[in-house]
Amino acid sequence: MTGRICLINSVLTSLSLYIMSFYRMPKMVTKQLTTIQRSFLWGGKLDEKKKAWVSWEKICRPKKEGGLGIKKLDAFNEALLAKWRMWGRILLSKYGDSIMHNTRLRGSSNSMWWGDVLKALGEDTSDSWFMNSLSWRLGVGDRIQFWFDAWAEAEPLANRFPRIFSNSLQKSSVLANMGHWSRESWQWRF
Repeated sequence: MTGRICLINSVLTSLSLYIMSFYRMPKMVTKQLTTIQRSFLWGGKLDEKKKAWVSWEKICRPKKEGGLGIKKLDAFNEALLAKWRMWGRILLSKYGDSIMHNTRLRGSSNSMWWGDVLKALGEDTSDSWFMNSLSWRLGVGDRIQFWFDAWAEAEPLANRFPRIFSNSLQKSSVLANMGHWSRESWQWRF
C-alpha cells in the first residue's frame, strides 16, 4: 500500500502538474484522473470495481489528520492557480479596475490563460475562495471602492445594506472620499 501511495503522489499526480499550474482542469478530466488514482490504490483495473473500505475524502486528508496524504486534484489545481490570482492583483494595483471592465481585454479572442486570470480576479464569483481569504490594509483608502469592496465586512457594503446603497448619491466613491480617522474614531463625509 505504501508503494502505491508513493506512486500516486509522485507519478499520477505529477503527470498533469504542468498543465494544472496554468489552466483550470476540466471537471471530467479531474474525475477521470481521480478514478485512475482510486483504482490503482485499491489494486483494481480501470474496467473492474474494487471495494473501497475508506472514503476518498478521508484518503485525501493530510497524514497528520489520519489520511494517506494523497492530493485532491481539484484542490491542488486551485492552489497552483492561486499564484495567477496574486499576479492578477499586481495587474489590478498597477492598471486599476479598468483592466476588469475593458471589453478589449475580456474578448473571446483572448488566451485561456488570460481568461483564467480574469476569473481569478473576480469575474467568476463561484471561485472566490482565495479572494475571500485576503484581508484589507486600508492605508489612505483612495483605491478601495466604499460600496463594492469587502473592506469592512465579509461582503461588500452594497450587498449588506442594499436599502442604504440604493439611496446613496455616492455609489462610485472610494473610501477616502467618505470619511477619515480622527483620534481613533471615524469622521464621516457625506
